[in-house]
Amino acid sequence: MIFNPKKNGEAFDSKTVSNEIRSLKQRIQSISDDKMRYSATRLVEEMCKNEPYALEASGNLQDLETITPESLFAYYKKMLSEDEIDLYVIGDIDESEVEALADKYVSLQERVPVRLPRETGKVVEKEKEIIENSDVKQGN
Repeated sequence: MIFNPKKNGEAFDSKTVSNEIRSLKQRIQSISDDKMRYSATRLVEEMCKNEPYALEASGNLQDLETITPESLFAYYKKMLSEDEIDLYVIGDIDESEVEALADKYVSLQERVPVRLPRETGKVVEKEKEIIENSDVKQGN
């Protein structure tokens, strides 16, 4: 699945991509319906502003609108050529057998992964209070 995805030329299958975008859109929009989840998400956004950790794993609606089957496939190829990839195998295994299977099925071209700089700490200079109000409908 990773090395032989469903694609059309230099693009992922458009029907699959549109289905996934629709599903992600629903997941992102559902965050605001769950006030506990929304508040936790907003807390992380504010506490970690301008840091990668502030990004919601499902993404955001604005970025989602820009994704096409072609742009997603281009990012996939970039990921395979640049990202650091770790393979975890858990269980009662024979290490040499796993290495042989990985050599057979995990085919990456020779590459040097691009490493992102890691920040070691953040100094909080001042407390920040944010108050948001929204209409809430309660069920009985």
